[in-house]
Amino acid sequence: MTGQSKSLFKNRLLRALSPADLGLLAPSLESVQLSLRQSLETAHQPIDLVYFLESGLGSVVARKEGGTTVEVGLFGRDGMTGTSLALGDTESPFDCFTQMDGSAMRISADNLRKAMSKSAAVTDLLMHYARALGIQTTYTALANGQIKLEERLARWILMVDDRVDHGRFLSPMSFLQ
Repeated sequence: MTGQSKSLFKNRLLRALSPADLGLLAPSLESVQLSLRQSLETAHQPIDLVYFLESGLGSVVARKEGGTTVEVGLFGRDGMTGTSLALGDTESPFDCFTQMDGSAMRISADNLRKAMSKSAAVTDLLMHYARALGIQTTYTALANGQIKLEERLARWILMVDDRVDHGRFLSPMSFLQ
């Protein structure tokens, strides 16, 4: 796989892989379109597919018994679903869905695990991303519990702006409809 092939991907994790490591994933990657509010992972269910976002926005949501939910993480072309797989688990403790439609490169959980078993570099990259998302989750929880609504909204807007290409995005109110 050449550097030119690497440039076909917009996802930063895929772009960070060496040509040899990307070659372990590329034959199993499938380009898919993602619609608004599309479920990508369901809490406490086996992870069958992993999505490396190329565009759009993913939301990681914790759900309390009784239906109350809170967003605990965001990712775009900087990330992926399936971080629990990188940490050796088979299911996520969180729900994950698209908060902004877009596209992704999708791979089966089995094929991702095979690539990880063949390459320490793939495993290390995905584990580092899982750690970074965990840190984001922790600071999101801290912000939700400690800062005013206006400051949380400003933080959310900046986080979304970091993850989308458009230079603008839909009003936060459109996500509540």
